[in-house]
Amino acid sequence: MGVKSEISRVRVRVTFFNASSRHVDIFWVDFNGKIVRYFHRAPPQSLKKILTYVTHPWVALDSDTGQKLCLSGEEVYVTKLPPRENVEEDEETEDDMPTVNIRIHIPGKLVLQFRHSALQLVHAGTCN
Repeated sequence: MGVKSEISRVRVRVTFFNASSRHVDIFWVDFNGKIVRYFHRAPPQSLKKILTYVTHPWVALDSDTGQKLCLSGEEVYVTKLPPRENVEEDEETEDDMPTVNIRIHIPGKLVLQFRHSALQLVHAGTCN
């Protein structure tokens, strides 16, 4: 994957919203680049909340097929502060900690393709 968590002391509250129609596994990418599952089979339209740190990457996979899903338009979402936030290390308390909302969705757009002698709607493309 080539990505891994970096040391950070700036905490962030993250809310994952599964906007897909699929059950989703959500993984943190640790300091060695290994994925660690945090949520298993998050149902469609569900919210999952976690405290994490700026610079920590996250990935989401379809629980049944293993297909990579998008996190707010990215295959790997690296946690960052919301644009209005400028927090010094250890400055915030849990009550005033910044919140990042991440939307999990299927890659690409729905397109018509001719497959198996029929027209079918399929998802095509990448997260961008």
